[in-house]
Amino acid sequence: MLLPVLLMAASLGMLAYSAFVAMLFISAGALQLGRTGFGHILLSGWQEAVLLGFCIASVWVMVFVRHLQYCTIGGAVSQWYFKRSEQGLSPVMTALSTTLRYHAGSVALGSFLITLLKLVRWAFLFLRRRTKSLTKRCPSSGCDSRFATMMCCYIEMCLSCFEKCLRALCRYAYTQLMISGHPFCKSAGEAFAVLTANLA
Repeated sequence: MLLPVLLMAASLGMLAYSAFVAMLFISAGALQLGRTGFGHILLSGWQEAVLLGFCIASVWVMVFVRHLQYCTIGGAVSQWYFKRSEQGLSPVMTALSTTLRYHAGSVALGSFLITLLKLVRWAFLFLRRRTKSLTKRCPSSGCDSRFATMMCCYIEMCLSCFEKCLRALCRYAYTQLMISGHPFCKSAGEAFAVLTANLA
């Protein structure tokens, strides 16, 4: 019963740590004052790259903690379902220790795939908003067509659906991983085969 609370505390702690370190990175930049008295911080190219890398790593760690919970719950449920006679006093803690000891790399790979897909979606949304603001400023450019808007919506929908499918496949792969003990890719293939065999 304490697992969700512990993992939520770990996520919140990581979020606070990430915000603190990001503020430290940003404060390393040079302050440039404007004509109105307000200023902004200028970061060099390597400082921006380090800050971006740290933000990506922070998102990856938070996704990893969430996927650690999925794998642990999948392990506890599969242990209850398949090995009821061997079940100990705390199946959740047993599944957590098994996940951390044997399957942390598989959870890291699955969470990295989700993080990469999130980055692609965020980059696409950033570019879409950027081009939308540019076409509002310069309507004579001809970029503000209905076809371009429709294609952007279509790509955004496809990326969103692909992320949801990959997230669901990762959950099933973690359960299959805890049942069979195979690596992530093989467990994902087995989970996909089980899902497609039971479509109808």
